[in-house]
Amino acid sequence: VLRDHRQVLTVARVQDGMNGVALSLPAAVGANGAEQVLTPEMTADERAGLERSAGVLKAAFESIHP
Repeated sequence: VLRDHRQVLTVARVQDGMNGVALSLPAAVGANGAEQVLTPEMTADERAGLERSAGVLKAAFESIHP
């Protein structure tokens, strides 16, 4: 981050297409923060599992913050 060296770090942030919940994924981080999310390759089953997990997280959040 210092000197704008883009480093790949695991970053928790709200991810597009994931029900508006924060997930930890690798991202290129520079002077402007997480500049590019590096979504790992996933099979269709793995992607479905990740989306299910995001849905569970969203439901849990909504149950305590209606």
